[in-house]
Amino acid sequence: MSTLDLQFNQLKDMIDLNDKSYQILILNKNYLRYIPFECIPPSVKHLSLDQNELRRLEIDVPMPNLETLSAELNSIKYLDISVYLPSLHTLNIRKNKIESLQFLHCMPNLKHLNLSFNKIQVLDKLPTTLETLNVSFCDLQLIQSRLPPNVKEVTLIGNSLKMGSIPLSWGTSLRKLNLADNLLTEFPKRLPDSIEELYLQQNQIVEIPSKVPSNLKVLNLSGNRIRSVPSSSNVRLQILSLSNNQISQDLSTQKVTWASHCIALNNWNEPIHHTSQRILRRCWKRYLLKIRSRHLFRARKIYDELMMVALHPDHILQTDVFSPEWFRLKS
Repeated sequence: MSTLDLQFNQLKDMIDLNDKSYQILILNKNYLRYIPFECIPPSVKHLSLDQNELRRLEIDVPMPNLETLSAELNSIKYLDISVYLPSLHTLNIRKNKIESLQFLHCMPNLKHLNLSFNKIQVLDKLPTTLETLNVSFCDLQLIQSRLPPNVKEVTLIGNSLKMGSIPLSWGTSLRKLNLADNLLTEFPKRLPDSIEELYLQQNQIVEIPSKVPSNLKVLNLSGNRIRSVPSSSNVRLQILSLSNNQISQDLSTQKVTWASHCIALNNWNEPIHHTSQRILRRCWKRYLLKIRSRHLFRARKIYDELMMVALHPDHILQTDVFSPEWFRLKS
């Protein structure tokens, strides 16, 4: 393939290359603020615009051969596409300021999409041909109810996803799903049996279900709130990570038989945690004992005052002899 590499050339304006026949055009690390696509050769298959000063990307001329477009590390807020890009299968626009995904309908054959480090809160209108999807660190709060049927890898790290905002259907071809560092409180449901790797670390999950997707090989649940581990499961995992949870079981004697390798460091089953638990129980008992002692002291004092009144009937109407404790009996 014929290639033109113009990176590190301090370009501020696009050169007119329309009469050329390059197939790979690299314009990385310049000072370009606008790309007039009429200056791009129609023969280009791979176009790279990384690390420029682009604020808007407009494709308004046919690019029938364009297969790969990369424009990461810019300041793009709007991506306007008024023509179809029938050959485009890979789009990388990570680390920009994109909020809307209206442009996706112009890419009927898109397979690989990277939208991480943008400002996307709602993920919808995904192409049905999509195979890999990365929307990490976007403050994502809602995903369309059904993902494309052919999607194989989904990465959604560092968002604000809760149980009600994740899809009901993850497709039938999913192999790898990464939902680390979100706000999930339960193990995701309706996962396809095709999934092999599942990453759920740094969430708020409290329980591991006894039944998980049958082909699962890797499961990462580190940094959650899990208290116990099921004694059996319907799968045989290769790697199970349970570090930094709240597990009090002694996993050295009660081994997890349904995982070949189980990593469970820094849980509540270590000697230092057992010592802390004993100290807390002891303090709690002392606290309860003090409460009971206060009640007994109050009851004894009231009894003494009543006896004083009984022994001195002439004081019965002189309520000033009662201590304030008598009037705080019900407080």
